[in-house]
Amino acid sequence: MCLIYRQWNSLLTTLRFAQLQEQMKRTSPERIKQEQEELKEWQMELADVQRLLPVEATKNKLVAREIPELEQSIKEKQKELPILTDAVNNVRCVGLRSHFEC
Repeated sequence: MCLIYRQWNSLLTTLRFAQLQEQMKRTSPERIKQEQEELKEWQMELADVQRLLPVEATKNKLVAREIPELEQSIKEKQKELPILTDAVNNVRCVGLRSHFEC
């Protein structure tokens, strides 16, 4: 039992030592500087995304409301086009009747 305890204690000591070494690496001045630089990069990335929020809101408004309204308006105008084209042709014909036969 004593041998197993010593081996287990040795293993735990080794694990604790490894954990301490890892913690020391994470808290070294170089690592802290590296983490601060990475944090600045992520903060800049966040600022970029936040600047895009109004753009996204505008896009959503266009897609949800304004574009469908404009498409509907275009369809309505396209329905009127043949009638207006005929009216223009009739006016031209009336104006040209004295010179040509329509």
